[in-house]
Amino acid sequence: MMRDRNRKKNPAGQDVLAQIDRGEFQPVYVLLGPDSVLVDTIIAKLKEKVVNPGLEAFDLELLAADDLDDEDLEQRLRQLPVGARRLVVIRDITRPGRDGVVFDPELRKSGVEKLCQTVAQVQKPKSGIHNPTIVVLTGLSSKPLASLLTTTGLGRFIVEMKQPERNDLESLVSAWAQERGITLTPEAVELLIEISGTDTGTLRGEVEKLATCLAPGAEATAADVRELAGSSREYALNEYVELVTRRDAAAALGVLRRLEAAGEDIPRIVAWLTTALLDLVGAKAKYVSSYARRRIGDAVQLWPDLAELNAILRQLYWIQKAMLEGDLEPFARLELLTYCVGCGRSSGWCRLAADGQYWRACVRRPGRTGVAGKKVVEPDV
Repeated sequence: MMRDRNRKKNPAGQDVLAQIDRGEFQPVYVLLGPDSVLVDTIIAKLKEKVVNPGLEAFDLELLAADDLDDEDLEQRLRQLPVGARRLVVIRDITRPGRDGVVFDPELRKSGVEKLCQTVAQVQKPKSGIHNPTIVVLTGLSSKPLASLLTTTGLGRFIVEMKQPERNDLESLVSAWAQERGITLTPEAVELLIEISGTDTGTLRGEVEKLATCLAPGAEATAADVRELAGSSREYALNEYVELVTRRDAAAALGVLRRLEAAGEDIPRIVAWLTTALLDLVGAKAKYVSSYARRRIGDAVQLWPDLAELNAILRQLYWIQKAMLEGDLEPFARLELLTYCVGCGRSSGWCRLAADGQYWRACVRRPGRTGVAGKKVVEPDV
């Protein structure tokens, strides 16, 4: 217990940014966390302070983790600068995956371990003198990566890139707006965060959009935010619902992943999708309004089996229930459901169905569409 209490806490990104501003550098920066804007800010500040603008072609290297070549990595790190220092940035050694944080698919765990060992070996000071090359690694925190960083000696260089708290986030949004020559009312700032979520990259993009659409020096109100920032999310949500009702599963999955990255809420997606599917059910029974019938159009012809629609509506209920009970993978469940809308009861579409293993919302499972003699697997949802 005492050891944990006395263990040195990893510095926060803002603290490291202040150190760089003062001209205080460390040989390695391992920037871990989801605040992509702060990561970019630290890299830009290092570039400004470390690399001579006229020598960027020689003293600055920006690399993606999956572009690395084991044979020349050490050479890149040991290469002497033309100016006083070099800066080597290696991005995304870990990244988001379907089931959580994963290692880069090209490097995998063994490749990341070798990368960390090489960086630690090359950056180890000799006779008290550090290598003139500063190395920056970026990624997302995970237990396997933390273990690698500790065993290779890079754990002491970790910098936490946590998303800012709500109050700090409001200040950042206002500051970004001022940088772009506009101001946001307090109500506009609050609404922008409500609409766009707390991801700093998404919020920065929405501020850029407002600055592009408004005149220099203008004050953005809540109405401006509702019109400009809200429309992009609602457009994507409308697009997703339409693609599902049109049974275009491949395109719908792409839009769903965009909505996930933008921080869209599961209850909102479920609500919009449920409304559209209920309109389809009503259209088949001929009791929806003329407006709903026009909105659905000929999509109703793509859903000949009412039992199939009922199965998907039932699965939406289970997704919402699982989310309310603290399930950590609601988007994964919604992805699977989105995949199912493209089935059309085709025997070659789904390996689960082809092998006789039916999940709860399978549109071809026994007792629903006439398929017989197959075992039904009903996992907990």
